[in-house]
Amino acid sequence: MAFIEIVDIENGAATGPQGTVSLRLSASPPEEWINFFGQAWILADVEEAIPPDFGQGASVQGDRIVIPQASVAAVARQIEALRRIVQETNRITAGYNGLLRRSHDAP
Repeated sequence: MAFIEIVDIENGAATGPQGTVSLRLSASPPEEWINFFGQAWILADVEEAIPPDFGQGASVQGDRIVIPQASVAAVARQIEALRRIVQETNRITAGYNGLLRRSHDAP
């Protein structure tokens, strides 16, 4: 699996409900990446890497992370933290896939 990256910030009015912001990703991630992203998002919230009231209910839809009740300016201020969440999701997904490969290859 190729690593996923944030490639653009889009006003959600063009791609989703009013009052949302979408982060366009470099590709549509697989299901396990989406699941790990949700966990990484919750951890970032708990660790206060992102403000507690920021992006509640963020989700991955196709090749986008949709952040509800956010402005482009707010997302731009949090972009480094958001990139770290994506990088952490890539790391966890790669580890998971490595475990799957090793268990599949085991005698």
